[in-house]
Amino acid sequence: MTSPTPGRSVQVTLIRNDPPCRKCRETEAALAVVASEAGAGVEIVMLTVAEAQAAGYGVVLTPTVLVNGKVLCAGIVPRAAGVARIVATERQAT
Repeated sequence: MTSPTPGRSVQVTLIRNDPPCRKCRETEAALAVVASEAGAGVEIVMLTVAEAQAAGYGVVLTPTVLVNGKVLCAGIVPRAAGVARIVATERQAT
């Protein structure tokens, strides 16, 4: 993948089932890869659909991944490389 990009911080949120389903576990693993490669400035937040904070997003499908509060995908396992590109773009945005 790419080197960490300096810039603003990015919050990546995973809203998943509890206990997590197969797709939720795979998404969690993909986001861990993104976080480790992106370095400082990327925060991964894990929420369950039962948490009040998650309810505000109106999640219907899990896993749901949000980047800085915007839905990136829902009901599918995103590719780590795709999430990393979105994170890099968000970090460069002003």
